[in-house]
Amino acid sequence: MPCLRYLTELVLSGRPLPRRQELESQTFVPPNSEAETALVSHQEVQTWAEGNRDAIICSISHAWETREHPDPCRYQLEQIVQRVVLYEAAFKADVWVFYDYASLFQFERFSPEEKSSFGAAMQNMHVMYAHEHTLTLRIESLTPEDVWNRMMANETELVPVYDKDDKHVVAKPLKDLFPNRNAYTSRGWCMAEVEWSSLRSGSQNVHELYLDMF
Repeated sequence: MPCLRYLTELVLSGRPLPRRQELESQTFVPPNSEAETALVSHQEVQTWAEGNRDAIICSISHAWETREHPDPCRYQLEQIVQRVVLYEAAFKADVWVFYDYASLFQFERFSPEEKSSFGAAMQNMHVMYAHEHTLTLRIESLTPEDVWNRMMANETELVPVYDKDDKHVVAKPLKDLFPNRNAYTSRGWCMAEVEWSSLRSGSQNVHELYLDMF
């Protein structure tokens, strides 16, 4: 899963979220700091699990807005960063964000390691939403129509997506992607994530992200 600092860097530079495959080798340089990896390492998570590191894990429940990329207009990414940065400031701890597109190996998975990792994740997906030490942030709203339509008409603003024919990532305009504008509440995965999150003992286990919340 990527760290909040990397997601902030994406927003500031106007770039969409890459797939997990591309994030494997991605690094960035935060302001006044040294280069970091975009993804949180297994060792970092292990140290947190042992109680030797402070961190907040936020699991994002959201709707994929196209078949090829869940957030082509960067709307969800901006909402996540704008809200989650408040947790970082309040608790003075690292924030790690579980967002499926960037955290799980996406189609097309070639290596045995990618296939095995994805299979294990599918069998244990509920843990990220039901665990007592994670927080679910729900983005129920879709990209506003004016933003969506403006990008649909703009052929110069491209989204890097995997092309199954070319077998690699290709930059495409939004009009060439397969859209899904169905409501959050009509999607099976989204409702499952809400149900899993409700299993936590805390009274505030699901936080909804709306433009007018803060």
